Amino acid sequence: MVRGFTHATRRLDVRRPRVLAAITLSLLCGSLLYFYSAESYEYGSQSLQSLSEKMDLINARIESWKSFAEWEVQNHVESVSLMDPSATTSSKKSAATTAHFEEVKNVEGENGVELVPVREKGVIIMFARNMELHTTLKTIRSVEDRFNKRYGYDWLFIGDTTQSKMFRRMTSALTSGEALYHVASRRDTLTYPSNIDKSRLKDARKILRQKNVNTYKSQRVKHLQRFWAKDIFNIEPLQRYDYYMRVDIGSQMFCDIGFDPFRYLKDHGKTYGFAFAQKSQVRGYPTLWSRTLQYIEENPTAVAPKHLMEFMSDDQGETFNGCQIRTRFEIGDLNFFRSEAYQKLASYYDKTCGIYYEAWEDSTIRTVAVTLLQDRTKLQFFGNIGYNDNQGLMNLKQCPFDRNIRLKAQCTCDPLDDITWLENSCISKFFDVNGFKVPDDVSRRLEYLKAKEEEKKKVDEQRMYEEEQIRLEKQREFEENKKLLSENGETPELEEQEGDPVQPGQDTSNTNQD
Repeated sequence: MVRGFTHATRRLDVRRPRVLAAITLSLLCGSLLYFYSAESYEYGSQSLQSLSEKMDLINARIESWKSFAEWEVQNHVESVSLMDPSATTSSKKSAATTAHFEEVKNVEGENGVELVPVREKGVIIMFARNMELHTTLKTIRSVEDRFNKRYGYDWLFIGDTTQSKMFRRMTSALTSGEALYHVASRRDTLTYPSNIDKSRLKDARKILRQKNVNTYKSQRVKHLQRFWAKDIFNIEPLQRYDYYMRVDIGSQMFCDIGFDPFRYLKDHGKTYGFAFAQKSQVRGYPTLWSRTLQYIEENPTAVAPKHLMEFMSDDQGETFNGCQIRTRFEIGDLNFFRSEAYQKLASYYDKTCGIYYEAWEDSTIRTVAVTLLQDRTKLQFFGNIGYNDNQGLMNLKQCPFDRNIRLKAQCTCDPLDDITWLENSCISKFFDVNGFKVPDDVSRRLEYLKAKEEEKKKVDEQRMYEEEQIRLEKQREFEENKKLLSENGETPELEEQEGDPVQPGQDTSNTNQD
């Protein structure tokens, strides 16, 4: 037996490298299976709702739109035409157009006359890392299917490390235009400003927590916001382009974009287009407005005569109202953002380190710049594009209210998820300060939502009244029973019941003893 054991041990020693290799391979395969299963669960878990919950949700959606349709009939309203610009633009025709299809030009090619869409010098920009490849591919596919496959605009992928061969191969396979890659160095670009005070930075984070300010905690995100605010426009790959569209990883387009936003900006003399504008927590920006007013005082000629300061201030420039244009989806003229006026303002804000000491974002700096440094007519709100970005602190969703638009643009979004005209949105403020007319379909929808809100308020008030009456009735019964027992000279043996009031100093234990 000893001899057999010794022989087996020697055989194990001889095969030890093979055993170790087998164990390593098994661990590697197990890890891959774990990550794949985890990813499958992430998406599969969305379908773990019970069948009854799903049916309740579907029925609620159906009832909501039935109610809206009945309300439209009762109030004698009609659907607006999809192709009528006034249906989705202001009376000045300055708000966003809906899905309409641009013209194409005839080009003499090898196979005769070909139809080629007119293109501008535009590029689609995305910041994506190697580890985010899967999410990046989904966003590329969405943008290509809904918009870029008709125009073939180039893509610029920016990362904080060199993109892997797999990343380049997979992303370039999905893009209809040329795929470009750029690395934003962590050492030189994605880092703190040279004048940052690290000790003050720690105290600033503590103050924001005490104020309960909803802001990004990751310094990597702060570095990235600083990059988007200024340095992005100076990188070498962008110098060959005149326009850019920013899309973030994880975002999706749910409607066909039947026009070229780059060409729209050029044809209408616009420099900046956006889809979202939200109110932020003003307490997270204690020095923003004082810094802004100081810059205006030092550079009075930098402010455009027909600026749009009232978008960010409700009291003629005295204080900041919290409204910011969100940059997670934006379309801009690179010539404006490369200009001395913008770069000077961005550098001024960069030296204040407000992105690190307070809750500033690249959206903050961008909003101040596009509303103060140029004529208000240069801004363009793009509505009805069916865009969803839920990767940040805000769940940004846009979906056309008008059913004709959704049908024409083959939208797959739910209009009940649209945040464009909600209370926390600043789009209505943008329309108001510019004298724009709110689209008819939006007006009808807002009237409907207001009516439903009033109805819900009445129902809630009635429910609260009934609950109060039930509570008072229980209170009376409790007092009567207590009085009756006291008159009979008995000590009440009380049982604590749900909803029964407990009197101050009352002893609910059993006081009778045998």
